Amino acid sequence: MANEIRGRVDRELHGQAEVFTSAVGELRAWERTWSARTLKMVNWNIQQGGGGNAVWPRNDGVGTESKDIDGLAARLMAGEVDIATLQEMWKGDAEKLEKALDERAAPGEKWEVHFGKASSTTSVTPSSCAPATA
Repeated sequence: MANEIRGRVDRELHGQAEVFTSAVGELRAWERTWSARTLKMVNWNIQQGGGGNAVWPRNDGVGTESKDIDGLAARLMAGEVDIATLQEMWKGDAEKLEKALDERAAPGEKWEVHFGKASSTTSVTPSSCAPATA
């Protein structure tokens, strides 16, 4: 009886081993065609129109200016960045950045730049805060 049970178990395991061996072969074939890739992302307040940004060689204390957009594109490409979120950027310069990135992109690649308008701010003056009179 024990030999019968052992025979059934061995046949079952042999069948499962064949399925496993076949799957491993297929997975190894896929492994040769697939490669891992790291996604690089940068989040950067470029301070366009603001002071305090000292990343540009001129060190004049002025934020990123329109003339810096080509340099910005070069930095993003040199860093092999896949996704960049940039704050405080003018819409026209965002369009200029997309063009500069596309000019530097590998053949067949194209950058997508999505511009989002900043929230509007409302200034409050003392006269607008005065209590209403009846």
